[in-house]
Amino acid sequence: MGTLQLRAEYHEIYARLASEYRLPIRMASRRRMRTEGMGAILDQLDAAGVVTTDHLVFYGPPTVAETESYWTNLLRTLKVGVTEILCHPAIARDELKSCDRDALQREADFRYFIADKTRH
Repeated sequence: MGTLQLRAEYHEIYARLASEYRLPIRMASRRRMRTEGMGAILDQLDAAGVVTTDHLVFYGPPTVAETESYWTNLLRTLKVGVTEILCHPAIARDELKSCDRDALQREADFRYFIADKTRH
């Protein structure tokens, strides 16, 4: 998954598409990008006005029972900047249950994010 963020030869295309379609992009931290010798890419993104994520949330609720309180608290306490929330909501049908131990959590996440209560 980090190919686009940490391989300079792909980043030019990634940045061009983000600029063309006016979409924010995920990338490694600015410090890591500079450490990896990709400071020029940061300059290119900044010059093009491409928005990048400031925060990445890749952990979810510890249990199904805590889904609503976890996501509600997270959304109410977002830090300033662009936050990307990485989760995989789904309906836990038999096929998913057979291959994903987190199937019930994925369904709980799905139900939370589509609920009218969440959106209002």
